[in-house]
Amino acid sequence: ALTGKPSIEVRGYLRRPSCLIPNVVLLELQSRGEDILQELPVVLGLLVSENIGRRGRGWAALTSAFPELVQRIRDYRIEDSVDDCRRKTEILRNMV
Repeated sequence: ALTGKPSIEVRGYLRRPSCLIPNVVLLELQSRGEDILQELPVVLGLLVSENIGRRGRGWAALTSAFPELVQRIRDYRIEDSVDDCRRKTEILRNMV
């Protein structure tokens, strides 16, 4: 359970490749009043991963924790090539 862990430990878990629930982790941090915008690079890294499963987790994280950014990349599809994913998320990567 994330709820009993210190925020720094929760952030560390988010950054691990083994994190399967980045959306839940981000929402937990947000519920604590933490600034999750600093975690956007982690989400963007997932969105351009070679692994489609990681891209799916990145999309879940973006849509739940950063819904206001989703409209900026409406044409993003997790099944696209990595190059297409990079091109389509470039506008968000320029924000960080």
